[in-house]
Amino acid sequence: MPYAETPSGRIYCESHGEGPALLIAPSFGATTRTYRGILPNLTETHRVLLYDPAGMGQSDDLSVDPTLASMADDVAAVLDHFGVDRASVMGMSMGAIIAQKFAALHRARLDRLVLITPPAKKTQHGDAVNELLGDLFKACEPNRFMRHMLHLALSPDFVNRHPRVVEQIAHGMDVAPRDAETMARLVESVNRFTGVDGLDGMDAPTLIIAGALDIFTPPSHARALQAQLPCCQLIVMDDVAHTPFIERAKETFAAVKLFLNGGSPVGPTD
Repeated sequence: MPYAETPSGRIYCESHGEGPALLIAPSFGATTRTYRGILPNLTETHRVLLYDPAGMGQSDDLSVDPTLASMADDVAAVLDHFGVDRASVMGMSMGAIIAQKFAALHRARLDRLVLITPPAKKTQHGDAVNELLGDLFKACEPNRFMRHMLHLALSPDFVNRHPRVVEQIAHGMDVAPRDAETMARLVESVNRFTGVDGLDGMDAPTLIIAGALDIFTPPSHARALQAQLPCCQLIVMDDVAHTPFIERAKETFAAVKLFLNGGSPVGPTD
């Protein structure tokens, strides 16, 4: 059965490809279907594990409000389900928060860590952005909110040059009413984010990819994490916003694959 058992319910999960395990921690509003399109970039060398967050997709309804700890424990439950003792974890945006918390709580189970546009700590700018997004979520229906988010997450140049691509992405982001209820609770959990404790001294090799034009998690977040982690490489992509895996997909996944296979990615660095 494609379900991992957790104290709060079942988590739907999938396994694709063969090789060392790589789990993708989903970003806000994402489910397994969100990331199936990027699988060919990764399954040549890795067994990629996907899952629907609790309360979304094909996972059971949320029984309690999600916390960072519960979301990190869900990652561990997915690994248990597939009989994986250790895995690399890649998180994008909110998924990068989950990946950080997993690294803090389940350090012995982490091989390598990839953080794409990660939030790092509580800041005045971050509080203002989160408050704005919370108000926006309450003011419009979820699908419209996700379209707004997409246009804010992409760089203006990418939106202007690739309107058809942007529309295709937006079309694939339709939010089911049930998922919208969970997303509303996730908005509150994001607003409570103050950073992840327990990362100091973590020796798992880490790759951070940031976008120079990111308004949600500016490169200053990536720099703060790099300073905190002793085995961390940082790539800051010029002219890219919050979604380098969309705007510079080929370059992003080339760096990720090289890093996961033990190499040192070469790219624009700070």
